[in-house]
Amino acid sequence: MIQAEWHSFTAFVRKPVLPARASGFSGPAAASVLRLFMLDLILMTVLIGAALAASRLGFAMPDTALGNMELSLPLIALVVLGAPVVEELVFRGWLSGRPAHVAPYLVGIAAALLGAVIMRASGWPQPYVAAALGIAAIIAAAVGAWALRGRPPFGWFQRHFRWFYYLSTIAFAAVHLSNYDESSPFVLLLVIPQALAGLIFGFARVTYGLWANIALHILHNSTFISLALISAELT
Repeated sequence: MIQAEWHSFTAFVRKPVLPARASGFSGPAAASVLRLFMLDLILMTVLIGAALAASRLGFAMPDTALGNMELSLPLIALVVLGAPVVEELVFRGWLSGRPAHVAPYLVGIAAALLGAVIMRASGWPQPYVAAALGIAAIIAAAVGAWALRGRPPFGWFQRHFRWFYYLSTIAFAAVHLSNYDESSPFVLLLVIPQALAGLIFGFARVTYGLWANIALHILHNSTFISLALISAELT
């Protein structure tokens, strides 16, 4: 079962194809997500081992943003729960290609562009403009999602899905470059873990549903924050 799940994932990465509909939550789907989490752990273990080997050879690893922060309860909650939910909604919530899932993002982008134009061209107070457009965008997005519910993925999205899948993964990895202060090209190697995780999360999103990639992301972050806490206790 584990090998079959991993084979499905690697085949998907090589040739991404968007399913007509995610399977949704079920016992077998939850078991599949746990198998994907095991794959995630194995890949991360290999990468951590490679990083330790590089450190032994004299390569200095740059500090991360979390490295200089105290792991308080609010910060842990942000890393374990807040970041996974927000990042999965931003980078993969729309990856189903279904109109009800894509429309809210288009509304949000349009509202942001309109807000930028209004605030640049008028003297209206920025907080009021942002609040008004934000409320209008939320209402429009909710109405649009409800009106478009149940419709199949856009045809153009299905045809070009592989590019959306790969680009969402690249964007997810790229945003984590902000975790490092250095601007060396070497830093690109340090977001390989996020790129691999993004491939797994994207596969889970379109195969099992939004709950699956959020759950995987929470498990992923929980594992690493636990390791950080254990390391802090030992030092």
